[in-house]
Amino acid sequence: MNSATLAYYRLLRGLVSGKRILDLRAEESLGTALLREAANQVHQGRQQAQGCYDLVLALDEFRTGDDIRSVLHLLREQLSPGGTLVVSCRIAAATGVHLRPVN
Repeated sequence: MNSATLAYYRLLRGLVSGKRILDLRAEESLGTALLREAANQVHQGRQQAQGCYDLVLALDEFRTGDDIRSVLHLLREQLSPGGTLVVSCRIAAATGVHLRPVN
């Protein structure tokens, strides 16, 4: 896990407590442990029940060639009403597009 992804988990730990969370990462990680410390129920992997998560995390899960629109639609189906989807991706690495701040 890279430092940027770990920073997302640290930020989220402070914002959520007592939530049902789906983390698309299949393996246990420090990030998952951080979320569990905040009394969250964390499930991992892509093969989970639909429509019952308060928070779905897709941190650095998209790869070149993925049908992003279809994946986002499927992730939305994992959310309970009012749930939140958090997505991060390395755009520059995946597409060659580099973003820069605009003043």
